[in-house]
Amino acid sequence: MLWTYFFPLSLVIYSLSGGNPSLRPISYQFPKPVAPNTQAELQEIDDQIRELEDMKRGFLAKALRHQDQAERLQFRDRYYLEARRHMELAEENRQAAEQIQVEIDRLKQRRRQILEKNGAGDGFEDL
Repeated sequence: MLWTYFFPLSLVIYSLSGGNPSLRPISYQFPKPVAPNTQAELQEIDDQIRELEDMKRGFLAKALRHQDQAERLQFRDRYYLEARRHMELAEENRQAAEQIQVEIDRLKQRRRQILEKNGAGDGFEDL
């Protein structure tokens, strides 16, 4: 049955069903192609999102390091102020990561709007 590879899927299903007309062919709508200028804009948004996610991971890593250092220092004599400063730095880094997440969410919403406006989808809108 190698010849079935050259026929549309609906014809193959119809022929495998013994020609039963009650079976409907399976249909799937592939995403519509996007205009080149829109593709460039979407690529730019994706690049910005990736860059912001990297920055966010960096801020969260710094926050964890400062949190760890503060926890180590809190039980040592005469290191109270240093431990407190590390806690403040950890909180500042977490707030920076939250602000970056807001910007990431804004860019993702803009991307969705562009795709909806152009009637195209990349197949991953639900993720």
